[in-house]
Amino acid sequence: MVEWISLCKPTGDMLRLATSEWGVSKRQAESYLYEARAVIRERWNNQGRKDFVASALEKMERVAELSIKTNQHSNAIGAVNLQAKLLQITTRDN
Repeated sequence: MVEWISLCKPTGDMLRLATSEWGVSKRQAESYLYEARAVIRERWNNQGRKDFVASALEKMERVAELSIKTNQHSNAIGAVNLQAKLLQITTRDN
């Protein structure tokens, strides 16, 4: 279920998929969903702010690079803008 959450599947869809694909009850599917969310919370709780920012900056650098290569310049601008926000070198008014 962690993967489904990361793919932004709606809760109802995840519960339906779990019951139909895994043959579990809705209550058991809800329990799995609760456990998956706990795994995600734990993963983020163990990651420091600096590590998160560094990782996000690297990802945005890659997004900008790939966007420029595929002529998706607005995506590149968005990635650079997000980098600036993460580094707190821009404000909402700028």
